[in-house]
Amino acid sequence: MAKKQKTIEAEGVVEETGKDYVSSLVLIPAWAVDSITSGKSTRVICEINGFSFPCALRPQKGGVNYMISLSLQKMKKVKVTDGMKVMVKITPDVSEYGYPTPEEFAEFLDQDPELKSMFDTLPVSYQRGWLYYIGEAKSVDTRIKRCLLISQRVREEIAKRQLGGDL
Repeated sequence: MAKKQKTIEAEGVVEETGKDYVSSLVLIPAWAVDSITSGKSTRVICEINGFSFPCALRPQKGGVNYMISLSLQKMKKVKVTDGMKVMVKITPDVSEYGYPTPEEFAEFLDQDPELKSMFDTLPVSYQRGWLYYIGEAKSVDTRIKRCLLISQRVREEIAKRQLGGDL
């Protein structure tokens, strides 16, 4: 039986970043999350207003706060605006790749141990990006097509590395 992860509830404040790729941040006091962080970025499952999503809980310079990035899309889903106070539920992400593995891709990895071995050697940023790409597809057919595409891309990346190219 899987061990139940500790969930922390903390109040945070939504602040605009002024950057194009991240609309806002939720700032959470460091003392509120000290029990699940070690002063470094930590992969977590965050829940705001009933919407859960995987993300990084990152320390802000100075160590006073931790931050969670919110894109415009996430801001709409969680129904928050800049300056709002929000209650945030944070649970450490214990998934294998720091991001949920879509069922279809998990099946691909189970059926092809060589593919899994290759996938495991790639940088975590590649792994999470590809899992996100597969998982965001709405239909099963599209997720399967993306699994096939990513399986091919994994093999290409490994072949490129073996020939001396960097990722």
